[in-house]
Amino acid sequence: MRMASSNPILVTTSHGAKQEIRNKAKHYASEHGLQYISRRKIGDLNTLSSKNCIYVFSQEKILSIVHKGGELFFHPSVAKIRMLNICKGQPDHLIDSLSLNRDSNVLDTTLGLGTEALLIAAFAQKGSVTALEQSEHISEVVRFGLREYRFRERWMADAASRIEVVNRSFKDYLQETPEKSFDVVYCDPMFERPKAKSSSINALRPFASHELPSENDIVQMIRVAARRVVFKVRKTDRLFHSLLSLGFSTRERSSSDILFLVAEST
Repeated sequence: MRMASSNPILVTTSHGAKQEIRNKAKHYASEHGLQYISRRKIGDLNTLSSKNCIYVFSQEKILSIVHKGGELFFHPSVAKIRMLNICKGQPDHLIDSLSLNRDSNVLDTTLGLGTEALLIAAFAQKGSVTALEQSEHISEVVRFGLREYRFRERWMADAASRIEVVNRSFKDYLQETPEKSFDVVYCDPMFERPKAKSSSINALRPFASHELPSENDIVQMIRVAARRVVFKVRKTDRLFHSLLSLGFSTRERSSSDILFLVAEST
């Protein structure tokens, strides 16, 4: 099946890739009806990426996408730092707001780069995380990363094995999901007024869905959650006020305008 994209997709490898990596890239291109080009035949990737999405297979980054000078790839470093801080006794406002049990089954409606899905799965040690991602590009990168990244920490490898990446819009998925199918539902939509200067987030933005959840979407999240729904928003976002009107309560962060809003299911 050919992948949908507004830009042509080319498949290649990193320089000097081993035969195993080249074979993987060729198989992927054939399986998805895409064009494979040997890296030796490609000059500057940044120039070629101005009009193409280039899927690059490599040993280090597994699968990355180069597009218009930016590079999107999976790396769990932020999750590692946050877990280290938690182990030092520092609060993590996401984990505190979710109030997970060891056997919690969680629906993450906005996977992104997978950092928070990893943390959630680490605390739901006997549970699972179903992670939705509307972007086919992002879901492919993170799915490959979770499956093939060589995690040095055992907790990360275990957490990654409990995450199922689903390339679906949360709008469609929620409509088809029975009532109280998950213990907790989490939603972290793209901020309306982004301030982050992170290179990884900037690389994600061209592919990410910027559509905000509607009131009906929020009601559907509450319907499928057996315990609670948690949103991550900025105080300045319109969504913040919409959630308050629907009965969500705030979990304040003293040094940030980012808030976690919670609604308990009934």
